[in-house]
Amino acid sequence: MTDSTRRAVLSGLTLPAVLSLSGCVFGIGGSGAEPLTVHNRTTATQTVTVTVVMQSDESTIKDGTVELEPAAEHQLDVLMRRNEQFTVTVDVTSGPRATFEWEDVSSHLHVILRGSDGILFTEQVGR
Repeated sequence: MTDSTRRAVLSGLTLPAVLSLSGCVFGIGGSGAEPLTVHNRTTATQTVTVTVVMQSDESTIKDGTVELEPAAEHQLDVLMRRNEQFTVTVDVTSGPRATFEWEDVSSHLHVILRGSDGILFTEQVGR
């Protein structure tokens, strides 16, 4: 195979390969695991239940309980579909309960337990 033939074959394969991977890399369509991190910024151990529901069909895609020591954090990887909206419910045993409409699933969602100040949801864009 000559160099010009090899280049022609490689250039012909490169564009489709790049286009097929762009959806995975840039989050266009499809699905992927997105991080959701729960931070305990209180002075007590907290038992936290996190539930993630897809709004379009009300299916629960993540439901789990974790016990967090003071100043600890726990990351959950949530398998999500792009172009969908999700409701995240956080319920602290003997404490507050809050919900968040997670619309930008390409962002890392942080849930911060703040004691008497309740629960704060914040999105980290551009990880």
